[in-house]
Amino acid sequence: MKKKRTARTVLFVNEGNMNYTDRITSIKGIGDKTAKLFEKISVYTVRDLLDHFPRDYEEFGPPVKAAEAPQDLPVTLELTVLSGFQWKKVRQLSIGTGLAADDTGKVSITFFNAPYLKNVIKGGGVYLMRGKLKKERGLLHMDQPKLYTYEEYRKITGSLQPKYGLTFGLTNHTVAKAMKQALNAVNEEEYADMTKDFVHVDGNLGQDSILPIQGKPLNSIYVQVINDKINELKETTGNRDISTGGTASGVTAASAIAAMQEAGSKLSRDNNKATYRAFRQVCLMVIELIRQFYDLPRCFRIMGENGAARYVQYSNAGIQPQPQGIEMGVDMGYRVPLFDIEITAQKQSPYSKMSQNELALQFYNAGFFNPQMADQALACLDMMD
Repeated sequence: MKKKRTARTVLFVNEGNMNYTDRITSIKGIGDKTAKLFEKISVYTVRDLLDHFPRDYEEFGPPVKAAEAPQDLPVTLELTVLSGFQWKKVRQLSIGTGLAADDTGKVSITFFNAPYLKNVIKGGGVYLMRGKLKKERGLLHMDQPKLYTYEEYRKITGSLQPKYGLTFGLTNHTVAKAMKQALNAVNEEEYADMTKDFVHVDGNLGQDSILPIQGKPLNSIYVQVINDKINELKETTGNRDISTGGTASGVTAASAIAAMQEAGSKLSRDNNKATYRAFRQVCLMVIELIRQFYDLPRCFRIMGENGAARYVQYSNAGIQPQPQGIEMGVDMGYRVPLFDIEITAQKQSPYSKMSQNELALQFYNAGFFNPQMADQALACLDMMD
């Protein structure tokens, strides 16, 4: 049986020359300018790049027809360019526009800052273009689509391609290309298999060429968010420390603790009252249903003390509308019996009992039970709410 781990404890084992503690510029194609863009997303070294996991994945399906493609979602179209693209320069921005179509409709294509495409896109040529469609004035538009050769797209059809967290000026293609170069030096199967104790790499790791894999620690902001949520739930539910038996610093008197616990349970009391009101409405609804449908007597078993059972019959005859008769030649109509329902619960809270016991002790110490102070005790009770 293969062993499974809840945390990664594997080791990087050297097999080559790349150093994973080197700056990101050690990867081919990344210069100082691009490295500064990587630093904006907290990627400084090759290992930082390996720990920069995708934020999402994009599914690459087969090409679809323009008229059937969803809008505002990435799609791939197989389009024929109807004529040569028109290129113009607006200030420092190079813009290329043209029309392409398939057998279901036309699509307006726009490229920005891609002058190299002048020699790539030709009128009458067929191209695979991927981007988001939008419809304006009855015509479909696709801005800055990515071009694929048939061989390139065949390799990724049906796959999920990673989408990385980016910053302005850094493209997903640049990150994916750098990631691919970095992963080429790592045994991907070993790295993805959590049961493997060792991951072989093509890199000069130092320290006798064997090092543990260091994961990024969780940012403290996430812990702060969780603690804030916990405190928010405590406030909204009244589940404070004082309600569970804890006391604030400096509070030692039993009466003070009991009083704070009573005050802390205000929210729970309000919730209980709302529950009682809802239950009262349910009871009234049950009575109205009995008044409406219990035309024939129904037999009920009532359990008494020691398991003794008593059987009674009940119908809606007693709660049906009752005629009021005729007074001075006027029909007084019918009277519908109404019910007053009050929902209460037995006090079972240990804090309530403690508070009552403490109050009784205070009354005793104050002489409330002394017959000679009966008048004073009654006057004090009258003043109490």
